[in-house]
Amino acid sequence: MQAYRESWFIIVRAYKLNEDGSRMSNWDGAMGGSNPNHFEVLKENKHAIFDMLTEDTIASFEKEFVGSDVSDRKVIVGWPFVISNVAQKSGKVKIHLPPPDVPGKYEFSVTIKSQEFLCGVEEFKLVVDIAQGVKKKKEEKQEEDKEGKKDK
Repeated sequence: MQAYRESWFIIVRAYKLNEDGSRMSNWDGAMGGSNPNHFEVLKENKHAIFDMLTEDTIASFEKEFVGSDVSDRKVIVGWPFVISNVAQKSGKVKIHLPPPDVPGKYEFSVTIKSQEFLCGVEEFKLVVDIAQGVKKKKEEKQEEDKEGKKDK
């Protein structure tokens, strides 16, 4: 039993919410200041992986990523973890997420899946109000101070 290993994955998706609580359909899924369209990043940087793709493959990828709700297909975090103790019934896992770029209300959809068990799927949603960070407020104040000095 020492070779026992059970793999699980935690998958997190994020959705920006409107004032009424409905999902914002035009939100691009930008988290942590990164470009939300990874395919475009490969294309712009002329990455070796992008160079290997045929025109048909590129067209099918672009077709797949064009849609009304891109965040349904956008995984913010895919976190694997392994249970190696057969007697373990529960545990704690800490996941680090990049913060959203824009303050507002967000829904985080968390899916926990087992690699070994087909029915081992657990899903729940968290609705969180994201405020503007302290660092960003300080940067804005510094910009306002600079603008104020320029006006004098």
